[in-house]
Amino acid sequence: MNTRIQILTPDQVSAKIRRIACEIMEKNYPVKDLILLGIDAKGNYLSSEIASEINKQKEWKASSYTIIPDACLPDMTSMRLQGLDLTQLENKIVILVDDVLYSGKTMYHALKEVMKGNPAGVQIAVLIDRGHRSFPLYANYTGLELGTTLQEHIKVEIETPQVVNAYLFS
Repeated sequence: MNTRIQILTPDQVSAKIRRIACEIMEKNYPVKDLILLGIDAKGNYLSSEIASEINKQKEWKASSYTIIPDACLPDMTSMRLQGLDLTQLENKIVILVDDVLYSGKTMYHALKEVMKGNPAGVQIAVLIDRGHRSFPLYANYTGLELGTTLQEHIKVEIETPQVVNAYLFS
């Protein structure tokens, strides 16, 4: 991993977040009460930013929470919700949010936990989709699709709430 290439600047990330928020509202209208679940810290940041954009429209309500890997199982095969319980997902539209979608393993385990709450529907939003799925999942909302090799890696770096960059390492 000798080369680091910036693939998204802070302004581009902000634009992607606004576009994803608009697409979520378009797809889910007339349902205007959404739950966004950010996977771990970076997904939570993006989830909060998307919810903030949605909530700028007065008739919409988007709540943002976090779903994290269970610390007892560090291989990410079990996830747990923070700030709400499964009963609050019942009959709601839930949007799982993460920074990068790669194999789909983390998203699969988050989806498995969310389904225990009997939501009306589940959608997936990611900042970057790099392909190479091992699980049959796809993102409903994608900021950037980028074909990569298995040797390349993508990292989203959040320095401050206003400075978010994405890099490709090869």
